[in-house]
Amino acid sequence: QRWSRRDKPGCLCRFVHDRRSRGIRHHASVRDTWTARCQRTHARRATARPGRIEPGVDVVTLAYVFFFVIAFVWSVFLFLEGFDFGVGMLTRLVGRNDAERGVILRAIGPNWDANEVWLLTGGILIFAAFPPWYAASFPSAYIPLLLLVFCLIVRALAIEYRSKRPTHRWMNTWDWLTFATGLLLPLLVGVFWAGMVHGIPINAEGRFVSDSLW
Repeated sequence: QRWSRRDKPGCLCRFVHDRRSRGIRHHASVRDTWTARCQRTHARRATARPGRIEPGVDVVTLAYVFFFVIAFVWSVFLFLEGFDFGVGMLTRLVGRNDAERGVILRAIGPNWDANEVWLLTGGILIFAAFPPWYAASFPSAYIPLLLLVFCLIVRALAIEYRSKRPTHRWMNTWDWLTFATGLLLPLLVGVFWAGMVHGIPINAEGRFVSDSLW
């Protein structure tokens, strides 16, 4: 008699017992092989430590690994994107005319948009590795995160559209927007992480139960 894994009701012992009850006999060697394999499976499950995932990955260790990966990604984002924020602030503080401010912005020209990928990666890692953390923290910071996304969009437009018209009024408007977003973005990121460090109120189900961080 041939069988497939779809016919297995849960383990090999029950499989052999069910087929015996239906009057199907097995060769002794086949029966012994199934029984020994089933006994090894039960012994491995009985001796497995609680809090482990097959095949032997410690849940606590995995949580630590993902936590340090998330910390690394956000640290890299703050380090690289912090340079972009500083350049945005310096456009009005250091640049004395449109030409000088253009030179300042060209310092981040090739990399400013690539650095934002670290922000997306950090948020995705929190969602993938720690869904309860994501579900509790992000709803608590809807307003700061919404303003953060809005400022990122405005800054991208300011950098890209500044050179579309060689007029002082046009470039000066975008330079002021670059300066304003350069000030607001680190503030909003700080508000988000300060709320995480300070702690957010959650109920027994892990849901955010208070007002927004603002």
